[in-house]
Amino acid sequence: MFYLKIHKIEGQKLIAVCDKEILGETIIFNGAKLHIRESFYGKIEYEADEVLQELKSFTQLNVFGEKIAKLMIENKLVHPDVFLWLEHNGKMIGHAMIM
Repeated sequence: MFYLKIHKIEGQKLIAVCDKEILGETIIFNGAKLHIRESFYGKIEYEADEVLQELKSFTQLNVFGEKIAKLMIENKLVHPDVFLWLEHNGKMIGHAMIM
């Protein structure tokens, strides 16, 4: 499961997606705190097929999580090198911003 929110900004469609398990978490990377907030990633749960459907049309994308990264790579939506991999609680969490 994932959280997904669509932001419409000045004619752009930014889609924010994160893994369900990391919503509300704070990830520390190089001393910076990255907050995975409901206000940005949403509060509605989506299945993988629903996320893939939404990802067919975006102008900007912000994704955070191990599962969303794997889903996008497996479905050939992005090259694996697009993701920055961050360690959090013993797991590697993928993060990508596409503009």
